Amino acid sequence: MYIVNGVLLTISFGTVRIALWFYMIHVYAVYKNVSFSQGAYLLPSVCKGGTVLFFLMNLYWFIRIASIFFHSVRDLLKQDESYRLDGIKAK
Repeated sequence: MYIVNGVLLTISFGTVRIALWFYMIHVYAVYKNVSFSQGAYLLPSVCKGGTVLFFLMNLYWFIRIASIFFHSVRDLLKQDESYRLDGIKAK
């Protein structure tokens, strides 16, 4: 159950908090009829500062969440390797 929860948390956080940022810039660039990089550059200064600040905070937390998830999976796999097929712990 913890693995499913970790997978869903990592995917949903990455999708909603990280990937949505690129979609927002894309929509603004299409609205302004410019390229993606020009769309990011043409954002008003207040929006640009806030967007970058929140993106960096979300990126930091996404890296932390993904790291904890992958460490948990690795530890779980190592724990499963210590048991034999009949369920008795190997020495």
